[in-house]
Amino acid sequence: YQISNFVEQTATKQMIAWQFLNSDVKISPKNLQVVVHDPNRQLSVDNGYGVWGFGFDGETAFNKGQVTMQSSKNLSEDNYVKMIVQIPKNTYGTAYKTTRSFDSYMQEAFKGSDYNYQDYKNGETVKNDQGRRLALIVVTVVILLVLGAGIWLLLWYRNYRRYYPTIKTLQKQTKGEYYREIPTGSIYNVYQLLSAMLSTTVTSNFLSVGLLQLMRDQYLTIQTKDAEKKPNKKKITFILADKELAADTPEPIQKLHELLKQAAKDGVVTQKDFGKYLSKHSKKLEALTKAFDHYSQQYGEANDLVYSTKTKRVKTDDKKRDRANRAASWLQGFRKKPAADEVDLNLARLKNYLQEFTLINERTPQEVGLWDDLMLAAAAFGIAEEVAEQLTVAYPEYQAESVYYHGSFFPFFAVQHFSSGAMTTAVSTGSGGATSM
Repeated sequence: YQISNFVEQTATKQMIAWQFLNSDVKISPKNLQVVVHDPNRQLSVDNGYGVWGFGFDGETAFNKGQVTMQSSKNLSEDNYVKMIVQIPKNTYGTAYKTTRSFDSYMQEAFKGSDYNYQDYKNGETVKNDQGRRLALIVVTVVILLVLGAGIWLLLWYRNYRRYYPTIKTLQKQTKGEYYREIPTGSIYNVYQLLSAMLSTTVTSNFLSVGLLQLMRDQYLTIQTKDAEKKPNKKKITFILADKELAADTPEPIQKLHELLKQAAKDGVVTQKDFGKYLSKHSKKLEALTKAFDHYSQQYGEANDLVYSTKTKRVKTDDKKRDRANRAASWLQGFRKKPAADEVDLNLARLKNYLQEFTLINERTPQEVGLWDDLMLAAAAFGIAEEVAEQLTVAYPEYQAESVYYHGSFFPFFAVQHFSSGAMTTAVSTGSGGATSM
């Protein structure tokens, strides 16, 4: 059938405002589709057209130069179907005219609908129904929460690292400054402080420290196939001496020695056997790590470097330090006192000294015992092989006089790779269910 006055001329634009279906219709159609097209014109947003649907669940769109309106759910008695099409001014000749603006019709039509008049713009098709707006709000809130959490985490970590800096940061702060001895006497006393500086490498490094300590005290001898060549990483062997540890041997070294004895076959320990033993007895490896930590914690508490583990929450005048300590308690399992900051700096200065090879000639071959101690610190930093190479160039006599070289010309290389290889085997092979020592 024909419809007259289908297009209305407003004061600003032309429009089609047509209600195809009223509410309260007893027999409502299940599906509805309306297509508006003009064989002489391409209907599109770019050409100044717009389309909106009201009274039902569905979608409106421009498709191949046509206006389409399609229901997405079955219609009920509560639904009505109305379409408004925006048309550029004076497109069609029509006698149906009004002095009202097109926008005034749109503002009236949007009342009570899922559209938001504030989002409406001339010449565009508005598709911001309530569901989409709600989804947009949810997505925006989620993005803001994620961004907020990310920013908070970044600030949280930066504040933590301000009071618990990495060794790299500390070395930058102390560039050109040197400390020529272990600041706490024993390298085991700073296990916790180094764990915060070195992160994931500290356990492997201190395994090397323990092996070197046992070699220095002649409880352990390294053996390679050819002592004058760098050993095959997989064929590094240790031979246990047939004697008991001294009574004053640090607890972590006692536990390490016991692990080596249990992994040994006829007093001989290979990297492969030690790694497999650790993988099957993960709780014993955990007990060794805890022993290093406990030894350091006891020293720190006694020397006012760390808070007691019995102290739950500490509030000071420095709120940022308090927040960093709470983070460290969760990340590292200990909390520093301000006095530990100077120890941190001296450890960085010590590493600077060990890596500044032009200063090595300050030590003489007669001080080989001092260098044996410093090589324990170098192992804790993970640079023992690097320091040893430079030291033996400066003082070839060191190899002849140091106990470390009994059995191999490359003991630090061998120890470092024995430790890292054993730890890699322990982690990659899996864990067993043995009890701790």
